[in-house]
Amino acid sequence: MTRSAAPASLLLPCLLAACQTAPKDAPAMPQFAILMYESDDAWHHKPQAEKDALLERYMAWIKDLRANGAFKDGSPIGRGGTRLAKDASGAVRATPIDVSAESLTGYFIIEARDLAHAEELARGCPAIGHGETVHVRPVGHE
Repeated sequence: MTRSAAPASLLLPCLLAACQTAPKDAPAMPQFAILMYESDDAWHHKPQAEKDALLERYMAWIKDLRANGAFKDGSPIGRGGTRLAKDASGAVRATPIDVSAESLTGYFIIEARDLAHAEELARGCPAIGHGETVHVRPVGHE
């Protein structure tokens, strides 16, 4: 009997859950968030085979980050949701998030020497290769 591999969509959460942390005596390095944004709900319009191939690329990139001690955390972020904001009267209003507008689709937390190093690591993020925009931001307040 041949055993088939699990679809990549099931493997990514498992890979992310196995996050390694630095030893307690290691010097702390700055952390950076890699934030991924897409427009037009593009991911959900891709054929499943293309999604699976992209998830394999994400897993390889995460494996490389992990091998270099840079990967700390990450997760995809679901579609839709609610946007909360105060209106002119000061009342907080909830409006649905438009999935066709630019939307945050996921994040990774990495450790890097500095912003330039974080940017270098983020350049390998597969999101860039399939049309998403990637932001690299320091974690925490300055």
